[in-house]
Amino acid sequence: MRLFAALDLPDETRCAIGEAMQALQSLTHADGKSGPVRWARPEGMHVTLKFIGHVGDPADPSDEQNILSSICAALATVRSRRPVEMNFRGIGFFPDAHRPRVVWCGVETSPNFASLAADTDGVLSSLGIEPNEKASVPHITLARFRSSNSFGNPLGNRPGSRPDNRVGGPLTQATADLLRAAEKMSSTSFGASSASEFHLFESFLKPSGAEYKRVRTFPFVEPSA
Repeated sequence: MRLFAALDLPDETRCAIGEAMQALQSLTHADGKSGPVRWARPEGMHVTLKFIGHVGDPADPSDEQNILSSICAALATVRSRRPVEMNFRGIGFFPDAHRPRVVWCGVETSPNFASLAADTDGVLSSLGIEPNEKASVPHITLARFRSSNSFGNPLGNRPGSRPDNRVGGPLTQATADLLRAAEKMSSTSFGASSASEFHLFESFLKPSGAEYKRVRTFPFVEPSA
């Protein structure tokens, strides 16, 4: 099974981001084709705390269940003194707009998000799960580009500009429209929330895109004395 731990979104934020995604998606599908971008399902959007990956032997259900039980027991020990506050703001690209691979919605969090993610990583690494190489950057993945060449060169062939071959190919009209529209949303607010629990999800990779099933929920706020 393929697992990850994440914070959920309030319905109003999911709806607001979904509307923005529809507007952007219409630009990449203007020609009736699937376009260069694979968009996420709004119902599956989340803020990842820890990507765990594949665990257990799929040919041995008892092995998967034993490992799952150990993971759940470890995650149940993660605590924070207060909820994680989140503000969902802006649309951008990883690694940047010149070499786009991922479209994201930014998430501004309270400082305890970092410690919650680190503690989650720590308790799972004690089970032999590979720790993160770097700290988590809170965001919501909205889309991924199908290939480096399908999106074109965002710098285009502007007069006087130096060609940028890091991505390759001329800028398509759909790409230019998407970049301009996303830039206008760079500071758009999609709402805020306060999370006092996180969830363990199982991920199913399908040709139509990833689907997620919530496995278990973990309240993490320490009770008041």
